Amino acid sequence: MAYFDELAEVVTATRAEDLPPEAVAAAQESYLDTVAVMVAGRRAPAGAVVAGAAAELGGRGRSSVVGGDGTSAATAALVNATCAHAEDFDDATLLGFGGHTSAILVPTTLAVAEEVGAPGVEALAAYVVGYECILAIAEAMNPSHYEKGFHPTSTIGVFGAAAAAARLYGLTRAQTATAFAIAASSASGIKANFGTGTKPLHCGRAGEGGITAAVLAGRGLTANPGAFEARQGFRTVFDGRAADPAGDGDRGHRKPGTWQVVTPGIGLRKAWPCCGSIHTTIEAVLQLREEAGFTAAEVASVECALHARRLPHTNRPDPDTGDQARFSVQACAAFALLDGRVDVGSFGDQQLARPDLRELMARVSVVADPEATAGSPEMDGRDFGARVTVRLRDGRTLRRGIAQPVGSPDRQLPRSWLDSKVQDCVRGPAGELRAVVDRLPRLADLGELGGQLRSAGTEAR
Repeated sequence: MAYFDELAEVVTATRAEDLPPEAVAAAQESYLDTVAVMVAGRRAPAGAVVAGAAAELGGRGRSSVVGGDGTSAATAALVNATCAHAEDFDDATLLGFGGHTSAILVPTTLAVAEEVGAPGVEALAAYVVGYECILAIAEAMNPSHYEKGFHPTSTIGVFGAAAAAARLYGLTRAQTATAFAIAASSASGIKANFGTGTKPLHCGRAGEGGITAAVLAGRGLTANPGAFEARQGFRTVFDGRAADPAGDGDRGHRKPGTWQVVTPGIGLRKAWPCCGSIHTTIEAVLQLREEAGFTAAEVASVECALHARRLPHTNRPDPDTGDQARFSVQACAAFALLDGRVDVGSFGDQQLARPDLRELMARVSVVADPEATAGSPEMDGRDFGARVTVRLRDGRTLRRGIAQPVGSPDRQLPRSWLDSKVQDCVRGPAGELRAVVDRLPRLADLGELGGQLRSAGTEAR
């Protein structure tokens, strides 16, 4: 049986009422987190640009755009998913995938559910099966796919969007397998665009591409259901694990009775709006700063040791823009040392012109941690740690190692932190949005949530 057909069975055979409460709760929390960062991202440059093109690209429709009018489902997903990732404040999946799931799945499920009038419980179920498909394909592709330079958020995320859309559109198993095959020809995204407005666009294009694939499959467009394991199929062309070219081995799809949104769960609900590879560095710096009570002026040097896999996209000693600074260990460490915080306001382009920031960044070095690199050759979630060494001018040397970022499955983001994050993103009380999300499993449609999106403020940051 072709792999896309196997995944299609999961998508079409899973009933919402059969999902464990933990899976539904995880999807709800993803909705809360992602809608909040979507609103914040609409104020960011990339979000504003793509949202400004919505009317030209998509025309009128029933699907809500943050801070705008209704448009087609595909265009709503393009805009909202771009906004969701524009501040790099959305959740990330560390284990196996190395990308961003909810920034694709929440906008996709919201857009299609609004278009077809689906109830909230079906939107949540579509999120869960979409998440499942993303992680299943990622397990078959990584780490070689990731290390080659592809951005799995978009190259693999498009399959999750196709799965979620196909389910909400009511496609058959055969049509869903075809949607996966169409999506395989839409997969794109390279890490060379990290630090630019095109990186969040990767999420938008994945959502748009997945919905388009499902729509076309439902209308009868043909595609090769064996396009994953074929000799010139997705797995081989996109540099997945070359062994088992016929696709006959264990290809990573779920085992019966388990759901990856529950175990291992969402990889990282972010505490800081920057690349997840930098979070343990930020936390280590903040802890040392608070405990030792030193100022940035007292710092002689800072060394940040990370897994070698993290360096190509985060070792940026001289970022030119706020978007680049989100992927700079040097900038994020300097913000933490100087300001005692790293937040959305840290990454305005004007912040990088600060003389004190530039001078301190020059004292921050980034190196590969040989122990961490050797101990985690696979993308097993253990490759996000940091060892930070701060040397002070008075001769003291301070060291701190953080193995897992706060917000990861073993270190859940406290509810108070998440509520504070939501409040900062929506620039108002978190209670109204949380109240709607808490009722999602019982809502007859997503009109109320869409209404909150349309009325969101869009003033530039």
